[in-house]
Amino acid sequence: MDYLVVDMGNFLTKWGICSVYEDGQRCWRVTESIPTRKSSELLSSWEKVSLRYRPDYVSISNVSSMNLDVVVPLFEEYWGLPVNHIISASDYRGLRSLYKNPRQLGSDRWASAVAAYTLFPAEFVVVLNCGTALTADVVGDSLYWGGTIAPGFYWLEKSLLEGTTLTLEDIDFSELPHMLNDFPQDTTTAVKLGSCDLAIGWAQRMVERASNKFKMTPRIIISGGSGEFLYRLWNKSFSIPAHYIDTLVLDGLVYITQHKTG
Repeated sequence: MDYLVVDMGNFLTKWGICSVYEDGQRCWRVTESIPTRKSSELLSSWEKVSLRYRPDYVSISNVSSMNLDVVVPLFEEYWGLPVNHIISASDYRGLRSLYKNPRQLGSDRWASAVAAYTLFPAEFVVVLNCGTALTADVVGDSLYWGGTIAPGFYWLEKSLLEGTTLTLEDIDFSELPHMLNDFPQDTTTAVKLGSCDLAIGWAQRMVERASNKFKMTPRIIISGGSGEFLYRLWNKSFSIPAHYIDTLVLDGLVYITQHKTG
């Protein structure tokens, strides 16, 4: 079976087509990330893909403000398939959510939790997702325990710059992980590195909280639009290993769709 899954975020939309074989093995045929605001580019990309791939199922997780009334008819036009709208639930194949109102949990966070539970069912896992927001979610002992939400890099900087005379120059982000032990000597680097310190401090606190509660070091998974950057920051800062899974939300959407469609 082939699954087309779409994770629509506030700033970035990530989508992919995954083939799942009878033995359970999976293969991503294509994945792509496009700014959500560039809807014409997004729709053009899907139109091109429709000429090459014929998925069996289509599922969407949408936490953006985009009107899906524009998107859904296109899937029906390109592939003749109904769209599964993924929302958070109280349980998934033995995973029980402790969220007070499960429907209030972002569907992308729930998909990440489902993926972590499916990939590492016998472990406690902290999922750190770095996108518009920084979200940390904890899974273990067949439970989704909840998590925290903090501003992402963009909002950390925007909140600082609004109402001030500060302006930032372009900076090569790839150099920042190498500067974590330095003292910035220009304003742009000071703001950028300060944002990094806040993000790393948030991530460290969440892992410590899980370690203290469960009396063991959890597995750490990092994902999201800026996940690779956070992953590099983490590895430069701590000896506890983290694992970067670029397709984590999409993986979760595939698992949920498989469960829904039998």
